[in-house]
Amino acid sequence: MPPLDFSGDIPLTLKAITEELATNDTRITESSFTLGVNPIADEIDFFNVPDKVTGDEDAVITIPIDIVTQETNSDESIALVVTAKAANDSSSTEDMASIRVDGKTARFFQVDGVATAVILVSASSINSIELFAGDAFGDIDLTITADARDTATVLGSNVGDFGPIKQETIRLEITPEPDAPILDLTYDNILAEPTGDIPLGLSLDLVNPADGETGKLIIEGLPSDLELTKGQKVGNDWEVEGDDISSVAIKDPGTLSADETFTLILKPSAELNGNTADGSVETLDVELLTEGSQTLTGNFQKDYISGGSGGDTLSGGIGADTILSGKGNDELTGGLGHDTFVFTSDDTGTVFEFTDTVTDFNVSANTDSIDLSAILSATNATDAANQLNLVQDGADVRIELLPSGNQVEHNIKLENTTLDSLYGGDASGVSETDIIQKMLDDQNLILSSN
Repeated sequence: MPPLDFSGDIPLTLKAITEELATNDTRITESSFTLGVNPIADEIDFFNVPDKVTGDEDAVITIPIDIVTQETNSDESIALVVTAKAANDSSSTEDMASIRVDGKTARFFQVDGVATAVILVSASSINSIELFAGDAFGDIDLTITADARDTATVLGSNVGDFGPIKQETIRLEITPEPDAPILDLTYDNILAEPTGDIPLGLSLDLVNPADGETGKLIIEGLPSDLELTKGQKVGNDWEVEGDDISSVAIKDPGTLSADETFTLILKPSAELNGNTADGSVETLDVELLTEGSQTLTGNFQKDYISGGSGGDTLSGGIGADTILSGKGNDELTGGLGHDTFVFTSDDTGTVFEFTDTVTDFNVSANTDSIDLSAILSATNATDAANQLNLVQDGADVRIELLPSGNQVEHNIKLENTTLDSLYGGDASGVSETDIIQKMLDDQNLILSSN
């Protein structure tokens, strides 16, 4: 018999001895061959399995568990499949990081809310599993499935065998910690003649938040003569709670006596159970100008440019800019990038009182947009056709706005643009509703429902 738990090749020699009794003559015949012994994986046993293990989010949690094969030759491996599933709605396995066993690491992958990690350890016993919790938190059912693997080269071929599978489940309780939130800025710069509140264009995203986790934003650098529409002033700074961040604006300062230029320093944070995680600090440059016929020019970033009561010249730069015309006959130029031209009720008045001119409107899909959501109540092309007219005026298209449906209150001129280009083909014989629908589909026009 081969040695216990042996697998592989055993070279053997068979000798046959014959003897002639009459003459005492002896002959020996021998033949060599190899005996191949296939591996048989042994069973494994779990010992000292805890009912519960506790730890913290973002920490390394040691799971004390003994997994041993019955192999005596110590040349088997142990295959582990570790699955993690949230035990309730207040828990999450999202972004659970990895496990480490005997110096080897395997990352978790997610399928239908279940995190799974697979690892093969070249050892006949395991006495602990290190779990890198990542952003997972709460009550989690951790299922450990294991079996032995035995392989050997037998008669020139690789032969393997899997042992019986065994499984244990442990309740993992991970105390949630706040994660650094992400502050998104719609604009990098604000240039405005104040005629009302000036939105900061901010949004705060909490990362995989636990129940009770909240966000906050500290805003530094606001001049003492200005206020915000949300939050409260603490010392020289402003504190804005998470639910108010998306709508916070610089409160209408009224008539400025002089231009003001300043930089807002934005410090986001998240808080949970008295613990705080700070997000990346961002900055927002602001320039407020006195009213008059101003020329405002953006740069290579995402600019918010707002005109005032005079006839202004407003120009974006390379970035995706948001340009608001104010009262008066304004000239708007987007520049490079996907720009949004916003028109508000400040623009409307008596018949043909104001005409704003867009010098470089890009009619390609998903590029430049005309935003009329603050003027028109229409939410679809059919209703919009009753509140605006599209008129070919020489080489330009004139958009006549009729918010009340019976008289023109504002004009928008798109220079070097045709109805054909807005429609993307021959627009002769095509209804105004169809052209408006094409503009909506291409995101060239924004109504209140978009």
